[in-house]
Amino acid sequence: MSNSEASHSGNLKKFDQLISVIKGYGDMYNPANPLFKTPALEAKSASAHSSITMMNAAFSVYRVAIERRTVTYKPLLKLVNRIFNFLKSSQTTDVMDQEILAIIRKLRGARAGKKLPIQSPAEVTEVPVQISISQMSYNERLSNFEKLISQLELIPEYIPNEPDLTITALKDYYNAMDNANKVVLKAENDLSNGRMARNTEFYAPTTGLTEIGKGDKLYIKAVFGANSPQYNQVAGIGFVTYKN
Repeated sequence: MSNSEASHSGNLKKFDQLISVIKGYGDMYNPANPLFKTPALEAKSASAHSSITMMNAAFSVYRVAIERRTVTYKPLLKLVNRIFNFLKSSQTTDVMDQEILAIIRKLRGARAGKKLPIQSPAEVTEVPVQISISQMSYNERLSNFEKLISQLELIPEYIPNEPDLTITALKDYYNAMDNANKVVLKAENDLSNGRMARNTEFYAPTTGLTEIGKGDKLYIKAVFGANSPQYNQVAGIGFVTYKN
């Protein structure tokens, strides 16, 4: 679990602690605000627990999707190098070779001749609000590989006997890459939606778990007094708003 997720869970743990203390007040605890009534507090706790569970499940799916896409894309660079070597060994023109090489350079990660980094599953964190550089690189590789296949289809000399170098095989591999990328994008979207739902549950003005917890503590302070044993039980229960 990430530090941020532990922090959200920490707020929930404190909220449950507050409910436990309140139940000990008995009939002395009788708030007018419906959000502070014990059944409402318990319902809020249950929905917050559910949002954490759904968020964790979405994050697990996202991590698996990232790992599977990494595995699917891994053979790409070696494959395109073999394609180019095959072309150089055939009777294609230098002009045609250079056109293919231009696409292959992009697939290699054209900036200063460096290869694009492959993201390790261990490096995966929660999905950023905007599309990451890593995600853009996957999209670009997919697009450039499609361009490469289209270009190869126009070359009569490109007739390899090796099964994995044929146009049909390359198209199959492209489809596998495309599917792996789409799974990540869906998982990324589901994770983003899960985060928004979790944040609404925890941090919405007035109805969020942390705001209810803070408000309920003030009610207890007003009813029993700042120096009362009852308020001392909850005074140290702090709630923090997290943005991620």
